[in-house]
Amino acid sequence: MILTYILNSRQVKIINILNKSTQPITSKALAYELDCSTKTVQGEIKEINSTLENVKIDSIRGKGYILVGNVDSIIDKDDEQTNVNIDRVGYILKKILLLYKDKTLKIESLADEMYVSLSTIKNDLKEVKVILENYNLKTISKHKLGISVSGDTKNIIKCIIESSLKYKNINIEDFFSDIVASNISSIRSEILYNIHKKHIIFTDYEFNNIFNYILLSLSLEDNNNHKEFIKI
Repeated sequence: MILTYILNSRQVKIINILNKSTQPITSKALAYELDCSTKTVQGEIKEINSTLENVKIDSIRGKGYILVGNVDSIIDKDDEQTNVNIDRVGYILKKILLLYKDKTLKIESLADEMYVSLSTIKNDLKEVKVILENYNLKTISKHKLGISVSGDTKNIIKCIIESSLKYKNINIEDFFSDIVASNISSIRSEILYNIHKKHIIFTDYEFNNIFNYILLSLSLEDNNNHKEFIKI
């Protein structure tokens, strides 16, 4: 079974190098091979381990790194290369949706972060813009600041919820404000209280949709008074 994950090109190279080696490889050797610093290598390995489920990179003290786990799940035996679906569109979409409230992002920084060329990012952005248009959202360019997202909050929320079902790297929780994230239990209780008070019956699916919508609304609107919001 071929699993799909979101890794950048450098992370894919690290996995390929370790997979072909019969001995542990030091971060210094990997850094030399990838033309980057050992600190960058360590950061990439940390990201790989937090992303992959069945494969991990273990560190053997004094020797280096090795690849462990079900390597066959991500390695294509025909060409001995990592079969990874680099879901750039989903990643970029998430980054743009996080730009609500006039936040901006330079596409040059995005290209560096994803370890791809600027032209690749621009091509992926065309697809992302089409997705946003389906929700009456659009990207806008701000001089010397980068790109931002423009549109109604309700449409942004709808896009987030529906995109979270399609793209593995888009999680609704990533859009919660710190206050909402720390009060999820009390917000849930308040919603249930109001539902029972009004004798309304929802299926679990309907309740979860309402719950997520309220959590996102509170977060995107910086509303700290969830009790009053839920009563409306």
